Amino acid sequence: MKSKRIEEHLSWINAKNSKQSIVSALKKFFSANNITNIDNYFKLNRDFKGDIKVFAENIRQLAPKTQNTYLSSVKVFFEAQKEFENIRIDNWFKLAHKKNGLKGRKISAITISDTPNNNDLKIILSSANLKEKALFGLMAVTGLRSNEALSLTAKEINMDDNSIKVKFDTAKNGHMRYVFFTDEVKQWLKQWIDNERQNWLKTSYQKSKYSRTQLEKQGFKIKREYDKSAYKVYKNGNEVDIAEYEKRIFPFSYPNVAKYWHRLLEKTGYNQKDGTYYHFNIHSLRRFFINTLKDSGINPNYKNYFSGHITDLEDAYENFQNYRLMKSEYFKYSNAFGIFTERKYIDSQMNDLQKQLDSQKRESSEKDNIIVDLQKQIKSINDKYNKEQNEKYFDESLKELREENETLQNNFSILLNRFDDLMDKKAEETEKARISARLNKKMGQ
Repeated sequence: MKSKRIEEHLSWINAKNSKQSIVSALKKFFSANNITNIDNYFKLNRDFKGDIKVFAENIRQLAPKTQNTYLSSVKVFFEAQKEFENIRIDNWFKLAHKKNGLKGRKISAITISDTPNNNDLKIILSSANLKEKALFGLMAVTGLRSNEALSLTAKEINMDDNSIKVKFDTAKNGHMRYVFFTDEVKQWLKQWIDNERQNWLKTSYQKSKYSRTQLEKQGFKIKREYDKSAYKVYKNGNEVDIAEYEKRIFPFSYPNVAKYWHRLLEKTGYNQKDGTYYHFNIHSLRRFFINTLKDSGINPNYKNYFSGHITDLEDAYENFQNYRLMKSEYFKYSNAFGIFTERKYIDSQMNDLQKQLDSQKRESSEKDNIIVDLQKQIKSINDKYNKEQNEKYFDESLKELREENETLQNNFSILLNRFDDLMDKKAEETEKARISARLNKKMGQ
């Protein structure tokens, strides 16, 4: 569907999926009214109001939210044309909403939808081939939207770091972000890229008319030399290897991806429906990712970042561009995303952690015993030191006392000798006095 008006209308829109939604809505609108020359539409003096009614009737079988999106997309397109054409919209779209039962009620997605748990995904993906495990497993552990996953090229994937850079032109909100994936999914992804992807590219257009049509829309020529021979791909007159031109990791269309997923649901018994819609639709992979993060207890801001809900982070968005921090936060909780390895891996991790804890307890106990022994040794050394110090003090004191005693004894001996001398002198003087007295008495007679 080529149109300068539509191209100009889309030029101010950045998000790729928004563009696709608008193109899809306009394509249905003009197709419903049998319009082939879109650029000339507003010059045909048509009953625009009647065309809106035809379009509204044409999409009534779609989900309410899809109807609302399509009507809004066409309305915005009409509003943009008022600058160039003399048209009046008035309340045409209000009437269309009312006609389809959309006016006056909250428009929401499918009312009945289920979110798979790890075991559900294990059962579903047990019937998947490698390309399906790689794609759906990646979507489940990263929260990538379908268009984000299908737009990936090798440049955006870092196998060494298990990371993906979601470019601004593929993200729904136009914000670049990083997401990460588990080692389990890494194995499937690596096997798909290294082994099967190239073979699939070389054979897909041989089997699928849709694939050949898509290649032709991209400017390739598809030819076969004779009936039932292999198709060959040409570009500018030269035969080419399509694998060299297709850069996407998952070179599938969304309708085919939906078929892959629905086939798995049917095969594994997860095929419950609400009307024509599966309860476990492709979007349930994204719900699994978001709910798993929520249940793990991660900071809501990180959950919003990884899932691409940037609206609540606008003011502090730059704070969520620290790559190492984002990686660290994801892998704190990555065990919760295990699919086939979930129980076995978690049990193994728990056993390892228990062993580490027991080892640490033993080491701690041994350290405590060593500390107690050291304390005892310190006390013993301290007591011994104090005892030695006391004994040393006692010996020194005793020595001093002995020296003092010896000095006193010497002094006492000296005093005693003096006393004896004095007593001898006194006795001698007394005897002299007595003799003298006797002599005097005799002389007096």
